Amino acid sequence: MIIERHYLRLLHAFGTEEAQGGKPSVLVTTDQLAEVLDCTRRNVALILRRLEEEDWVQWEAQRGRGKRSRLVLKCSLQAWFARAARAALQRRQRLEDVLRGSGWDELMKRQRPGAIDALPALVDNLFGESIAYEQTRRVDTMRFPLRQPLYSLDPIHTTFAVESHIVRQLYDGLVTYNRMTGLDAPALAHAWECSPDGTVWTFYLRKGVLFHHGKEMDAEDVVFSLQRLLASGGAGLHQWVYRQMVHVEAADPFTVKIRLKEKNGFFLPFLGTSRASIVPMDLVSSDPERLRLHPVGTGAYRFNADHSEVYVLEAFARHYAGRAHLDRIELWNVSGWFANGITPEEKDAELESFPVLHHLAATDAGAGGKASQRHTVHVGTSCKFITVNTKKPGPLQCGDTRLALLRLLAPEAVVRGLAAAQGPATGELLAGGSFLTEDSAAEKIESGVLEDSNHVSSQAQKQPPLAPSPELQERPLRLITIPSYAHDAAAVQAAAEQAGLSLTVELLTPEQFRGPQRLEADLLLFGIMLDNDAELRLADLYHTMRGHMEPGVAEAAHSLLTELAGAEDAAVRLELLRAIERELTTAGVLHVLYRRRLHVAFHPSIGGIDDRTAGWVSFKELWLRPQNDKRA
Repeated sequence: MIIERHYLRLLHAFGTEEAQGGKPSVLVTTDQLAEVLDCTRRNVALILRRLEEEDWVQWEAQRGRGKRSRLVLKCSLQAWFARAARAALQRRQRLEDVLRGSGWDELMKRQRPGAIDALPALVDNLFGESIAYEQTRRVDTMRFPLRQPLYSLDPIHTTFAVESHIVRQLYDGLVTYNRMTGLDAPALAHAWECSPDGTVWTFYLRKGVLFHHGKEMDAEDVVFSLQRLLASGGAGLHQWVYRQMVHVEAADPFTVKIRLKEKNGFFLPFLGTSRASIVPMDLVSSDPERLRLHPVGTGAYRFNADHSEVYVLEAFARHYAGRAHLDRIELWNVSGWFANGITPEEKDAELESFPVLHHLAATDAGAGGKASQRHTVHVGTSCKFITVNTKKPGPLQCGDTRLALLRLLAPEAVVRGLAAAQGPATGELLAGGSFLTEDSAAEKIESGVLEDSNHVSSQAQKQPPLAPSPELQERPLRLITIPSYAHDAAAVQAAAEQAGLSLTVELLTPEQFRGPQRLEADLLLFGIMLDNDAELRLADLYHTMRGHMEPGVAEAAHSLLTELAGAEDAAVRLELLRAIERELTTAGVLHVLYRRRLHVAFHPSIGGIDDRTAGWVSFKELWLRPQNDKRA
């Protein structure tokens, strides 16, 4: 950061507050520059030459000792900050360390007008919308922060909802599904038919659809993708749906037939999820691991990694549904920028609630600033919950003991603990309640919008508080979760201690959490996001929970889940989902801690946001209104 330090010193000395957003020009002597840069006159010439090569300054030298030359500072403070931020990513350093090493602390110590509060605004302006002009070409860019690295962009190996959202931009499925409208729409398949008994599906593929590497997509790619999904093994997301496929064949180059074991009302919506994305057979068959960080699909955007910490999505001009409006999407992995998170305001942001049109600064950016101009749209609800492992020998195999324990771990106490630890970061937390509210109409769950409710997550919570029973005090209880939910686990642990219980917390990787280690715990804490795939996500949760339920409860849940799979009517499915939740909460194996309403924040210059779509916004639909954009 030596060259950045030199430029920042010049900006400190000669850039006025007003000029920091433009190109200040000053008349200065070499001796003055030597003093500012703390170097010899000879080194001044070397530094200026390097700064000119990097296009930081313009230097118009005048011959003769003592004569003043013209120095033009070409980069604003915002542009300097953007370079420092990119350097932090490339070096995998904390941003605060890079700033300190580059001389930012000097600026803060001098307390130039506005400098003390400059960092939040600079971080805010670093992300968001930007329009640049390259000769006669206009380039529209959106830049977003990622709070963790991307582990996989292979559709069958995504772990976080963030990854699934990006996969949707890079790949296409046979169909798309919108829970707000309840309709399936054509995608790679332009039409489809189903046999009267609901077990044989025929899909007719579009011709001329290209993968990003230039190959035309055909029926063999579809068959390969679905068979690859079937062969993936394990308990993957939506596996209870796709394992109904018993035969997939290419009837001709553009016709695919799929036979199911039995009718499943979720099959067509499943084909619209990221898990069912179509991949190129020629590339993946020769390199099965290729797609993890080098994805190739048919989607509206193609992948280009700037380096391991910056991921770039570029508009794919030959997309079958037309070119995207935005030319470039930049995703910056900022997880290591600050010692305690992204910013003090958002250090505890959830990984699964990736806000697609979000800016880091939580405070008002001031008059005319970005943060003060945000609009928001509600896109879904994130829920945190505890499930009880009733297969582990011990007191929690008794239903009354489980109910007593969950009463002690009161959602209100957990939310109070989170509020005390995080303050405003808790946002719109609704303690306890239900995944599905009692007064919610069928279309509400289809849109992923869950209204507030006084519904209680366990019948036992309606009883007066109890002291811990001797059975619960015999040994410490063990709770497992993933690092993303460490703060939630700490709040549960504090509530347990307040109730007189001993509870230990262990953090597992997502892969470990999905594995057999979960059967060694007493309690499992996790989250679920109810968006466009709300019904599928809830059904997935209940299928997974059966793996650590006692036989009686597991059998009752299985019966209801079987009925759910065969239901075509949305209202019937909603009532069945409620019935499953009641069964599990009454048995003391499911305990909803809180719900958080999720919003997308966006600048008025951004068009293409449809609040009728549940879940994250599709990048393809976004477009920018030209503004007086001064970002460098």
